[in-house]
Amino acid sequence: MVYMKVFQDLTVRGGRTALEAFLIAMEERLDGGWRRDLVREAETRSSMLRMRCYRCDAGANRGAISLWLSTHSDGHLYVSNILAEDRQPLSYDQYNAILQDFYARFALPAATSSGAVVELGKPDYQIDDFLSPAAASALREFSALANRSLLHPFDRRRWNEFLILAHREETNISSDMLMRWLVEEEHWPDYRASNIVTEFENARGLLEAYESQHA
Repeated sequence: MVYMKVFQDLTVRGGRTALEAFLIAMEERLDGGWRRDLVREAETRSSMLRMRCYRCDAGANRGAISLWLSTHSDGHLYVSNILAEDRQPLSYDQYNAILQDFYARFALPAATSSGAVVELGKPDYQIDDFLSPAAASALREFSALANRSLLHPFDRRRWNEFLILAHREETNISSDMLMRWLVEEEHWPDYRASNIVTEFENARGLLEAYESQHA
């Protein structure tokens, strides 16, 4: 079974006091070329309470990078991005290695001492992480049997079965993840996978609108 790599998430949760203590404790631990970049924060007009920038100097195997810690609308903190200073895109492995290092050396110890809770997401996923066994099976059956040049009426029937299951279960699969699964695991041509994903988005929107009007 194919795993799809993703950029990992790092989230910090807790009350206001715990999160403020977390930020102080984490910044006190920064070393090895890591520091808070107040200049970069000012350049982006970020509020101190809404977004913070942490910069790390170039290492043996990479250039300098900046890690951005933002505040979600519900109050929790999360890493919103990691950027290479030379503007070259980071691969999934590079991004996740930096995040894992930041988590282990600074975020996790700071959370432990402050009473906050830090969560590190998975570096890769399967389609089964987003769908029930029934919905995942329906999607795989559709993909395996579909005429990928022009969908047959039986293909439509199988596709509709998946759409109904996904809607009923309020699946959290994103359009991007569905697109990646179709192309990377099932080897659909990009343009056909894009059409399928557009149908997925439109169908979900239609079903949600219908239910809201007939609730």
